[in-house]
This record gives sequence, C-alpha cells and structure tokens, in this order.
Amino acid sequence: MAASAAAQDIRVYSEFRRLDATGQIVAADRGGSPREILSPAAPRNAYSSFRIAVTLPPGSDVWLEIGQNPEHAVAITLYEENSSGALRNVVLPVKTRLSPGSGTMTLWMDLWVKADATVDRIKVEPQLYSDGRWFTYPMEVRIIDPVAPQVKVAPAAAPANAPADAAVRALLRERFCGDKPAASGAVPPTIWHLTRRNAAQDLALLSEELARAALLKVTGAQTIAEWCSAPPQSANGPEWYLRFRDTVYRAASKRPAP
Repeated sequence: MAASAAAQDIRVYSEFRRLDATGQIVAADRGGSPREILSPAAPRNAYSSFRIAVTLPPGSDVWLEIGQNPEHAVAITLYEENSSGALRNVVLPVKTRLSPGSGTMTLWMDLWVKADATVDRIKVEPQLYSDGRWFTYPMEVRIIDPVAPQVKVAPAAAPANAPADAAVRALLRERFCGDKPAASGAVPPTIWHLTRRNAAQDLALLSEELARAALLKVTGAQTIAEWCSAPPQSANGPEWYLRFRDTVYRAASKRPAP
C-alpha cells in the first residue's frame, strides 16, 4: 500500500501505520484499508497520537507547520522516528531536507487535551510549504466528554519488524490473560512506549468488566480465554485496535457523571 503518489503531498495516518522512505506502509503494518484520519475523537486529560507523512521529490526542503483553530486548543509535541522506533523531539516549525534517496518523511504527532477542555470540534491542520505553495491536510479533532485518569506506563520496546500494535497487545495480555510485563531496557520515548501509554489511557476509561466486553465484541471472540489463545493477527492489520478504541470511547461517553 502506498501513500499518495503525488509529487507534493501531506497526509495523516493513525499511530498504527508506519511508512518507509518511499511512502509504502511497512509490511508489518499492512492489512485492511488504512483508516482515513479526518475527524478523530480525543478524550480529555489524555494524549492522542498520529503520524504526519510528507511526500516531496527526494532531496527537497521541508517546511512544516501545524495550524490550530482556536489557537492553542491542544498542546502539540512532534517527534522524528528512527528505524528502531526511538523518537527524537523536534520543534515547530519543522525545517529540514529530505535525503537524496527518500521521497517521504514521517513525524509522530502527540496531541494533549487538557482535563478541563471544552467538548467541541477544533481544527488541527498540518501544513506543508513547498515550491511557493501551501498544502494542508484538513483535520477536525472532536474533543469528547470522557476524562481519562492519570496513568503510569513502564518503558516498552519491541523488535523493529514487529507490528505497530505489539506493545498494545502486550498490555492487553497483561490485563486480561495474566501475562507478566516484559522487562525493557528501552529509554522513552519510543513508538512502543507511546502506543502502550495511549492504550493504558483507553483502558482507564472503563471498568475491567466493560473493557473485557468491548474487546470480545470487537474481536468476535466468545471468551477471554479464546482471545488469549488466538494468534496475534487481524485482517485489518494493527488498526484493528482502533475499533476497540472507538467502542471504549462510546461506552465511556454513556457513563453517568459521578
């Protein structure tokens, strides 16, 4: 699966789709159709993560901004990702140059929504300046009612060729299958640490009983034992988890206020 074949392009992908230097989704993250990220939901007191993909002729200069309306509606942190999944913080505006052998670069984008943020729709639009023109990816973030409790997550790691949901599956298995957390010498931030952090936020929105029910509903397993014994694969690739997240958000939004 390729990113847009346009010579100049900017797109947003979920945290579960990694792209290589040619704009192809890496083999480990393929399966199903990539979700179109246009109006994602974002709970409060929580992070939501996405990948920004910039496609330009190899060797081109990159100038990237992110517009918000209202301004400062969310806090944005950007990271440059290396092949092992380690992340390095970069600042806005991003001004860099593609290598001669690369036509696509990706950046990990963390959005932080405050606990007291207004439930609303806001614009968060990555903007690419190239060849005297601006290219904008139109994204409207839906800040939703649920407020995530604070969570602490241990550093996480996985092999570079593991699917992007590897750390998330490990967390779910610890929660529902009795697996023990694997020791990790990784130093945050890594993509594995942040996907695990985001999943921990999701689980914290519901009781264990409701979260377990949501997992069974999405995966089609009849029992947790069946899910725990099933191969860690999905026809939708690692983005299967987004259906679970959608289910969690809907359930959390229906809970009565304390």
